[in-house]
Amino acid sequence: MVARRPPHHQHIVAVSNACVEQGFYEIATKDIEESHRAGHDSEAVEKVLSTLESEVSGIMSAVLRGGFPLSPEHRFKLSFFAALQVTRGWRFRTQMNDLGTFAMRQYVETLPPDRFRYWLRSRGEASDADAVAAFRERVLGPEGPRLVMGQAFAVQESLRMALEEITPRLFLRAWRLLRFRDDLLLISDSPIGMWTPVPSSADWPGGQDFSVGVDNAGMVCLPLNRRTALAMTMGKGPDQVVDSGPTRAGQINMAVIHDAQRWIYHHPCDRPLDGLEIPQQAVFTDEIVAVRDDADGTRRELHRIIRRPPGGPGA
Repeated sequence: MVARRPPHHQHIVAVSNACVEQGFYEIATKDIEESHRAGHDSEAVEKVLSTLESEVSGIMSAVLRGGFPLSPEHRFKLSFFAALQVTRGWRFRTQMNDLGTFAMRQYVETLPPDRFRYWLRSRGEASDADAVAAFRERVLGPEGPRLVMGQAFAVQESLRMALEEITPRLFLRAWRLLRFRDDLLLISDSPIGMWTPVPSSADWPGGQDFSVGVDNAGMVCLPLNRRTALAMTMGKGPDQVVDSGPTRAGQINMAVIHDAQRWIYHHPCDRPLDGLEIPQQAVFTDEIVAVRDDADGTRRELHRIIRRPPGGPGA
């Protein structure tokens, strides 16, 4: 168990204890509409996920024994399971909170001083120019307020996005079962990796662009064990088994590392991190894509919010 953040401390952990967190999918009765509180089970989501995991465990075991390609029913269940790995953990919640906070602060930056002055006056605080400037700096600073999803909303939104947005996209991809001769693969607390090739001139750690997602990833990969991975690709043709080597294993490992939020896992006897530099976690940033100056003197800018490593490419 290797810490995602520097200095990347590591220690031995039992498989049964990895990623275990009590109450992570609990929806408290107080968060339910009164008309539906009677008989509400706060652990209902956890039980549904456990049932799905049991079913998918059997499907994965069959795949590892040679049961590939999959039937449409098993393909759907494995697609849903993989989609949940994208949305059900801390990475999804952290990114949604970060994106909401980023958008909120962008909006606050556009507010005129009078809005800050009115709010300060309503609280009986000083509202002169210096007070307004200091308050605005504090709000937009690193210790300023953050938008954070409530527990019930986080659980429900993760299920909705997994089922409605991601599962269909994964289901319709071309699936490849990648087999390796040696124990090369690792996994993380966000075990789905998304990888796509970028031009050789791009200076990204591990050749990975942080704008990669389910829609544009050349390969969405899920390691099944130390020498087998499922790759959902943009390719065409029937699903098939592919013998792969260390280069592909490195791409999968780096993709999984990029998407890890807190922990990276590998077998104590393996050394998949040797020769790999664990990159800094990406943050949301505002980039100007295009600029146009109109005849009336108006400047128009096209922006995008994208995840990049701190300091920009190559950091």
